Amino acid sequence: LTKQIRGLTESAAIANRFYFFSGVVSLILGGTVVYFFARRIVRPVQEMNDVAKSIARLEFETITDIHSDDELGQLAGSINVISEKLQKSIRSLEKDIAYQKQLTRDTSHELKTPIGIIKGYAEGLIYGVADDPASIRDYCQTIVTECDRMDALVKDMLAFSTLDDMGYLLLGV
Repeated sequence: LTKQIRGLTESAAIANRFYFFSGVVSLILGGTVVYFFARRIVRPVQEMNDVAKSIARLEFETITDIHSDDELGQLAGSINVISEKLQKSIRSLEKDIAYQKQLTRDTSHELKTPIGIIKGYAEGLIYGVADDPASIRDYCQTIVTECDRMDALVKDMLAFSTLDDMGYLLLGV
């Protein structure tokens, strides 16, 4: 009977070792499989997070390289579209700002000339350069003409500003 019990004890010990090693191997294989599946899920989220951080820094060159038909793929595509549209909008705004600066420089130059003429003719009247009524009338007529020219420039600027505002309204900006 003791021989039988000893045989059963040895068999139980072998079975316990087999179950222990099987459990360790299953745990290692299962952990490895879970690690790779988790990495496959987390990697696209991390990549989209990095692209979103780039967008927040107004760096639009980075795009996501995720091509799948699931929700993560759709989100990645949306992030890429947002980045592209923001980049186009900023380029357009930069062009508009450059155009407005050039317009301001050109308009300032165009207004400076008539202002200088008006000032010169007004000083001429003050200092009595024009003695006779015909010369005074010519001086005054030149001042009126230059004032009309400046008025036309200002009206053109206001009209342009109104058209520009209407363009933004039509674009929904």
